[in-house]
Amino acid sequence: MCRFGAITDAEVQCLAGSDVMNACLGWDGYYPDIPSTFGIQQGECKRCRKECKTCVSLNNCTECLDYKIVPSDSKEMIGCASKCGEGNYELHKKTSNRVGTCQQCHALCDRTKSCTGPTEYDCVRCDFAGIDLLTNVQCVFDCPETHPFLYENFCHEYDVAIEARNR
Repeated sequence: MCRFGAITDAEVQCLAGSDVMNACLGWDGYYPDIPSTFGIQQGECKRCRKECKTCVSLNNCTECLDYKIVPSDSKEMIGCASKCGEGNYELHKKTSNRVGTCQQCHALCDRTKSCTGPTEYDCVRCDFAGIDLLTNVQCVFDCPETHPFLYENFCHEYDVAIEARNR
């Protein structure tokens, strides 16, 4: 029986300390919590998610292992990832001595797709609607007066659905 402990390779490892916070010091990738394992009485150092280098709870990373995720309008970290996936783009590449940065796509982008930058002009696909500007697409929340007709997620100057039926 341990007063404080951690699970490593499916085995309980007893730890010394006056409290669970002290017992977990020096254990990167672990956070202090109440015990959930038989054999540990007062406090357990639990493993962080694999994307985290350090954390304060299972879903609250304080440092990332590979990539940190930041919102499109800020530089404050909101999460960690092993790579920049859907809904994000790579702002800074990961190097041997630096964590990479993934920035979330603009709020008007379809978050199940990707983007190439932080603006409403950089979306691979729009979440609500888009206006085709010939050289790129601008994502919008509502179709403007200049393009009032929505058809297949694009705003048009005329009613494309009626035009298609009349052919």
